[in-house]
Amino acid sequence: MATLDIERLTPRLRLGLADVARRLAACGVEFVVGGSAMLACRGVDVTVGDLDVCVSAEHLENVCAAFGAERSHVSDDAPDPWKSAWLLATAVDTSAGPVPVDVMGNLAIVVDGVVVHFPARADDVVAVSGVPVAFDSMWHWYHLYRVHDPARAALIAAVAGPEHLDRAGTDLGL
Repeated sequence: MATLDIERLTPRLRLGLADVARRLAACGVEFVVGGSAMLACRGVDVTVGDLDVCVSAEHLENVCAAFGAERSHVSDDAPDPWKSAWLLATAVDTSAGPVPVDVMGNLAIVVDGVVVHFPARADDVVAVSGVPVAFDSMWHWYHLYRVHDPARAALIAAVAGPEHLDRAGTDLGL
């Protein structure tokens, strides 16, 4: 697997990630970064438009407090194939411009007819502006992208050995 390199994100995204990390840490919320930001930091050639942050669903109130969001701003009625407990779509303002952020409680999606719950488990941790930020496993996200964005799944598969993807599938109950 490629070395995790936060410098692969634009300065605006790095500023946003540092802000998100400070906010969540201040509210006692453990999180992992997934999605395109995680893939880009691992060397996968993707465009990063937002930050995808995964947390335990039990932290909903603390997440709302971290972003100054009302509970009414949280969606708990995701369209298929999404089965996460809830989603807060928000943004953080940085000196380089706003950064969209999706915070997902108990990330889940239907894969091959099965609801798959993705563990918010740190695969790597790096400091961003002095704040520790955990990054999820790209092998797990391969299985999410098989449903959500097959072209992105193909990019992951191109850098993965089948044993990584098979092990991730087993970890996820596939």
